[in-house]
Amino acid sequence: MGARPKTHRYLAELLGVPGPPPAKRGREGYTFWERYLAAFLAIDLPVKASVATSSAALGGAPARPGATRPSSGGSAGWIQMPSLPVPASLYAGTDSAVVQTMELVDATLRIRSREQAGSAQFRIEVVASHRVGLPAVVAVRFAVNRGQRLLLVPLAAPLLGQPTAQANLVGLESGVAWDAREPVTVEDVPDWDENVVSESVRAAASEATRRAWREIRDLIGGVLGQIIDRELE
Repeated sequence: MGARPKTHRYLAELLGVPGPPPAKRGREGYTFWERYLAAFLAIDLPVKASVATSSAALGGAPARPGATRPSSGGSAGWIQMPSLPVPASLYAGTDSAVVQTMELVDATLRIRSREQAGSAQFRIEVVASHRVGLPAVVAVRFAVNRGQRLLLVPLAAPLLGQPTAQANLVGLESGVAWDAREPVTVEDVPDWDENVVSESVRAAASEATRRAWREIRDLIGGVLGQIIDRELE
């Protein structure tokens, strides 16, 4: 059956009788006279497909081709990521390949894989938005055999282009879910764990990432600065 006439819907609302939710009314994409005639005849204009698509995109910037958006159902600011598939490069014997790209609000996360000793090794590449205050860190965590591993991926102002960093996700395996956080400035990190900092510096996989750790060392100093120095040697 079609939608009930407006008078029937009005009486049903007065009497408290439940009914189907009203259809969305289209306004954009129609001329004034089309809207006027529809109102005069009590007709609901359908929402045009192009308008509906643009409205759905208001929640954030459109994802790049091949990218997906993570779930926001994580705990305490953590964003849930889908588990990593077994990379095709593992069987093809090819070089490092991108197996997953995730779009956050202020950063793009790319997971690359490479074959080593018959198993997949994963590396994360973080490309931050120009809106992010620097230096900053992106936190990543995932399950390992002996519990959970937390890594910090640092970002510093680049000589050219967008802030970028890379880190080896040692212990992350295919089929294991992982979480990440949006980039935060160094000043906003509530606590620095010495073991986490030590593992994170060792995981740095590019000179830009190591340079970011040096900037953080100069900012926080103390014992943590000494740990960063030791792991950078």
